[in-house]
Amino acid sequence: MNKALLASDRMDWGTPPDLFEAVIRIFGDLWLDVAATRENAKCPCYIPEEENGLTKTWSRFPCWCNPPYGRGVGAWVDKAIHETAQGECPLAVLLLAARPDTRWFQRAAEAAKIVAFIRGRLRFVGAAHPAPFPSVLLAFGENVVIRDRDLLKNLALPMKVID
Repeated sequence: MNKALLASDRMDWGTPPDLFEAVIRIFGDLWLDVAATRENAKCPCYIPEEENGLTKTWSRFPCWCNPPYGRGVGAWVDKAIHETAQGECPLAVLLLAARPDTRWFQRAAEAAKIVAFIRGRLRFVGAAHPAPFPSVLLAFGENVVIRDRDLLKNLALPMKVID
């Protein structure tokens, strides 16, 4: 197998704009991008990479997270679980590589209110080709409300929906 298909020097792939627009229609406004750069922030407020969203409180704001991909993804999952379970964050929506064989994914799937596998392969901003892996949307928090169920079903294959 060509290892170049499964690896990249980059880990900060930007969220496709059409996907983020669909996420807003499905879940409502998201105000804080917790893992962003000035160039790829999707929300009105964001925590820049140099401030490390893992060390900040995500309080009071519905959050978006397309974290750097790689071995550190589990820390972002754990942070989302913690922030929403403690009531610090009313809603956290994460875009991740679908890796159901990993411990972090299994923790996420158990804690999430919504687990929805995105249909097809995403083409991230700045990528010449679609991702070589499937993607998943995970939604955590007490304020998870699906505003457009039809769009969710067209965009993704919902495997778990608790609202």
